[in-house]
Amino acid sequence: MFQKYIIVGRLTQDADLRYTQGGDPVTNFRVITSKKVNTKEHTFAIDATLWGKLGESLAKYLKKGQLVLVEGELRQESWQGRDNQTHYKTSLVADTVRLLGGKREEQAAQAAPQQTPAQQSQQVQQQAPAQQAQPVQQPQSNDPFEMDW
Repeated sequence: MFQKYIIVGRLTQDADLRYTQGGDPVTNFRVITSKKVNTKEHTFAIDATLWGKLGESLAKYLKKGQLVLVEGELRQESWQGRDNQTHYKTSLVADTVRLLGGKREEQAAQAAPQQTPAQQSQQVQQQAPAQQAQPVQQPQSNDPFEMDW
């Protein structure tokens, strides 16, 4: 049976790139997402793992606050803790990660005042230095190597 989950959310911290003893790259990260039901907002944190070269190359771009879309399968791990209790962890083993935008881009957009095209044009004209058009001098000779520009 085939299962595929798609999560859209923000990274809670920078991705953690590690290598197995066999040298295989594995990148771990956590995505936080929320869903509004009636008047309540439910927030979920999903641990994700990305194996191989894709994880290795994306690790430098997976930074805290980055908006991502992650596709993959859910996997459940279990282990015996120090307290002899069985612990379970469900995570998303990603096969696709898409960078959708980031915290920095949104902050820059929010910080920049919204202007109409006319205001932007006026601002560009004000910033451009006033230059007088200089008449072009015609060369005295027809020989291009003797021209005194």
